[in-house]
Amino acid sequence: MEIFASPTEPFFNSKGASVSSEVLEEMLQNLAKENEKKMKSIIPNQNCFKKQKKPVEFIFLMCEKLKQPSEAKYMAVDIFNRFMVNQVFSLYEYVMNSSSYTHKKQDWQNIINKLKKQMTLRMLSCLQVASKLCSHYKSLTAKKCHRILNEIGLTYSLDSILQSELCVLKTLQYELNTVSPFTYVEIILEVIAHNDDTIAVKPLHDISLKIMDLAYLRRQCIYEQLFVTVTGQACIYKQDRIKFAPVENDLMLFAVAIIAASSYVADQSTSDKVINHLEKITGISTEDILMFADILLRNYVDVLQECTTSKNQAK
Repeated sequence: MEIFASPTEPFFNSKGASVSSEVLEEMLQNLAKENEKKMKSIIPNQNCFKKQKKPVEFIFLMCEKLKQPSEAKYMAVDIFNRFMVNQVFSLYEYVMNSSSYTHKKQDWQNIINKLKKQMTLRMLSCLQVASKLCSHYKSLTAKKCHRILNEIGLTYSLDSILQSELCVLKTLQYELNTVSPFTYVEIILEVIAHNDDTIAVKPLHDISLKIMDLAYLRRQCIYEQLFVTVTGQACIYKQDRIKFAPVENDLMLFAVAIIAASSYVADQSTSDKVINHLEKITGISTEDILMFADILLRNYVDVLQECTTSKNQAK
């Protein structure tokens, strides 16, 4: 028995056990404010490490292996992205300001090589931090990280692992109160369940997590498709990418598109009803929701077809 443990999954449509409409409304308003703040605080290449498939795959696989809560993997990817962006920018600035002109290129290459060697340790440290934010009884200790690193052939002392975690925290200036898309999805689903008990929300939640995994793994491709759909431009130039950055950081849009796509997979007969709720709850137009959801669905179908083809070839 797990005493004082968090439930393994959320409970929706639960009469007498759900929070009040006032609390849900306040939570939704806070998310909207957080989302607006995130969309405005844009820096160049803010999501460049989120677009890299291999780090995302590694973090997801480690979360599965270590039986971490679903939220931990999305939060770990975000922490890793923020950490790497901050660290790379600060190190680049240091080299440009301190090295002589003839040594700048070599000094920067040395730093890049060092960063590559530390990448696995840093990803695990970011997951370690995320695990502590998500769960007090499943958090990753330095000893667990030490064992995992040894299993994949990397030798680090316990002190090195502790110092790496501290490096992540210091680089982010201990600003860890970030909200992942997972939270947006769960709160919006809770609001839908509160407003309409005829909609089976649990299947939507299960499929939403699968589609969100897909969206993280195919982030670059999905947002490029969204850009082309929105603008009609086949080529993405640097200035266009900067203008499009608020859309890439819009977690509310991301969450409602995930849920809309999930509703179509779960039950097409109630999909229109779910999308109608999403528009009323968030104020995002049906047109925008469907545009993004359609791209997610097309990628979802592509993956299913790839899996089917692989299975047939293996037979």
